[in-house]
Parts: sequence; structure tokens; C-alpha cells
Amino acid sequence: MVERTFSADQYPDALLHGDVLVKAFRAVQRQLKIAFPEEGFKHHVVPPSPTKSVWDRILTGKLSVGLAFSRWTAEAKSGTSFRGTLSFPVFLIVKHSNPEAVYFGTSDKWGVGVLGMTEMAVAMLHNVSINGLGIMRVRAVSFPDGAEWLDANTAIGGVEVYFEDVGLSNDLLLGQLPDFLTLAETWTVDGNTQPQTTLNVREDA
Repeated sequence: MVERTFSADQYPDALLHGDVLVKAFRAVQRQLKIAFPEEGFKHHVVPPSPTKSVWDRILTGKLSVGLAFSRWTAEAKSGTSFRGTLSFPVFLIVKHSNPEAVYFGTSDKWGVGVLGMTEMAVAMLHNVSINGLGIMRVRAVSFPDGAEWLDANTAIGGVEVYFEDVGLSNDLLLGQLPDFLTLAETWTVDGNTQPQTTLNVREDA
């Protein structure tokens, strides 16, 4: 968790540290680390706009797992409160000595192939109940066309993970709004400091 450097009324902690996007991302991340132990697999957070140099760093390991956030798509029934589907792309990276081993793996320790990694990811990520978010599911599995800088003995498997009908945690947010919406302001007029004024922008003001 990021430590606060400002007073508690600067911004609601719910948005900074614990609302639905963070919870969903961490939930997927936890499941991936169970499926793929860190002693055998490198785990990476893939930035929103990864460059070739970022992929070069991720691809340095023999077995790697990458996680990113893709989109939050509104549901058709979304009304006054925004609700939608969260999507998280998972990248499964395998490097072996030949294309067949890339698919099927080897007899070595941690010698899994991309097909085995994909099946394990689906088993650990699909139909998992996450408190406060609903059910984590897998929508699709794919093997994107390789870029020209990806050699023939490396595979990147893609798994799309999603949560349906997700909205902001209103109870959590509303509990912190009074401090957020009543910020003390000091005004200066013609060089003279005026009495402190408390702004209140709530509907009951």
C-alpha cells in the first residue's frame, strides 16, 4: 500500500487504495501467483502502453506472467450509477529450445509449455468468487500473431479475465466524503487574510 504524504482529507482512501479496480487487479494477481509460483515464474505488471523495451525486459525470463488492465465497459442496464465489465489481459510467456517444446514443455523442472500454462491459468482464473466483486471469469484464450522481434522459440499466450456488473463501492466512498467535501479554505483579499471558510458542496448544505 502507498503511504499517504498528505492529510487524510486530501482524497478518499477508498479511491487511492482499495476500490473496485484495485481489488480486481489484486485478485487476478493473487490467483496468478498461486497458479504460477514465483520461484519458477517471473511476474510483471504490464504498463498501459508497453514499448518494445518493456517487452524485451519481460521476455528475458524463460517463464513469465504479465498482467494489465484493459477496460471498464458500461453495461446496457447501467443507469444513474455506473456499472460495467472489468477486463484484464493476462500474458503467458514461454521460451524453450524449439517450437514443439514451446507448446508441450519439457521434462525439466519448470519445463511447462504454453499450452499447459494456458490450461492452468483457465483453471485458476475462471469461476472464482471474489468478495465484493462477484465472479472472476475467463472470456477468451488466444495466441496473438508474433511480432517481428519475437523469435520462433518464444510464445505469448493471451488470457482475458473479466468481472461483470461492477460499480464503485458507494458505501465505502460515502463514508469518507464528508472530510473530502468540507475542505477549509483561506482567502486573501487585497493582501489581507480573511477568516477561514469551510466549503460544503453536499446536497444538504
